[in-house]
Order: sequence, then structure tokens, then C-alpha cells
Amino acid sequence: MVGLNLVFKKIRKKIGTFLPFTKKIRDHYFEYRIFATPENLNLFKKMQTGKLDTSDPIPIKLSPSLSKYPLYCRPNTSDHTVLWTTFAKKYHLPIRKLGSSANILDLGVNIGSTILHLNHEYPDAFIVGVEMDKGNFEVAKLNTSVIKDSCDLLNKAVWCRDELVTYSGKNEESFAITGKSNDSISIEATTISRVIEQYGWNKVDYVKMDIEGAEMVIFENDLSWLNKVKQINLEIHDFGKIEFFINKLQSSGFKVRHHKTHWSGIYGFRL
Repeated sequence: MVGLNLVFKKIRKKIGTFLPFTKKIRDHYFEYRIFATPENLNLFKKMQTGKLDTSDPIPIKLSPSLSKYPLYCRPNTSDHTVLWTTFAKKYHLPIRKLGSSANILDLGVNIGSTILHLNHEYPDAFIVGVEMDKGNFEVAKLNTSVIKDSCDLLNKAVWCRDELVTYSGKNEESFAITGKSNDSISIEATTISRVIEQYGWNKVDYVKMDIEGAEMVIFENDLSWLNKVKQINLEIHDFGKIEFFINKLQSSGFKVRHHKTHWSGIYGFRL
């Protein structure tokens, strides 16, 4: 038995040394699938390492299999991480294919990369995106200007009430609603019910929600809007509360599945 344990220990050690190598292979595979040309891949790598002097958004051309349009990213920000998460990880996609002329609600669009990709996957859908941060919102407008007939953007926070809220964060992909502080920013908030009503939707085929912790307040309050939703993709920022969200979705008639590759993501869908 001691000898067998020693063998397993050696195997685990070998696997441990091999995993970083396999991750590099996987990352290189995704890199060459994501970008339209080696030049665009090099541009992305310069963004990753902070080797670009300009602060203006720079267009990065993507593989035609992902988007017909370039994605503008700001150097020296977390935009390159958003690009990678969107087009390599694809956490934002629905678990089930959407039908034609779908209504999509993208809550927390950041720089608009998820809208651009959802439009590529579902070109006849109409997408409403909500983004709290003004800087992110302006880049999202730039990125989605090429599909402006298929989407609309709102510069608001998603909250449980229509009111003024404050937010802050360490970088462009982690802004969250907080109490007032020296570095906090004020923004008008809206409810999901209000957005659905604003666009006159009787149904919402798909909701993607990534709102940096505000989902807890949303799900603790009025959830009548869920009755109009067919599918939801929810990123949970307090994993210890995941059962709370699962129970809420199941109580509203959804089947729930854990995301296969995102540790804090769950899907809700109706049969």
C-alpha cells in the first residue's frame, strides 16, 4: 500500500508540472482562433503588458467566426481581460439556442463585447444593454455603433429601485455599487421591470446578468419580471449565497444548471 501511495504521489507531481504547460498550449490555441491576424494578436499582447503609449481606444480585429467588426479597447485598462473573457471563455452565451427575433437583456455590458458577440450569434435579435460606468459606456457605444439598429444602451445602474446610487471599483471590470466615499461616483439606477416596460416587451428570451454583486439586492426584492424571462445566465459574486439564487429561480419555475466552466455562474431556463 505504501508503494502504491508513492506511485500516486509521483503521478500527481508529474500532472502538476504538466498543467501549466497545457494551459499555455490552450491559451495559444485560443489566441490564434480569436484574432483576425498575427498583427492583431501582437496588438493584444502589447495591451496585456502595458506597452502602448496612447490612451485612446484601439480597434482590434477579431476572427470572422466571432465578429465581423473590430472591438475597441483602451490601453492600460482591464479591457483586454474583458475581450479575452468574452471571446475565449464565452461565459455570456445562453445554455440553449435562442429562437428568431429574440429579445435579449444584457445587464453589465462593460465595453460592449458581449453585445457584439451576441449579435454575431443572433443577428436578428434586439439587445438592450445596461452599463453603470460612464467610461465603459462610452466605449460600449463605440463598439456597438456598427450594430445600432439591433441594440440600445442605457447608462444606468441595475438596482431594486429607481434612485441615485454610488459606485466605485479597482478597475474597469469590477465597478460595484457601494456606499458614498471619496472615490465613489453617482449614477441613476433603474429596475429590470422598468427596462422591460420601457421597451414594451411581453417576453424576454434571454437575460445575461453580471452586475458585480448587485444581483443580491435584485433577488431580495421584487422578482415579478422573472415571469417574462425564458432564460437567464447569472454570475454570482458571493458564491456562499449560490443556493439562495438557485432556490429563487426554481421558485419562479426555472430549471437550474451550474455553469460548466465558470465557478460562480448558473443558468436558469424554462422547459
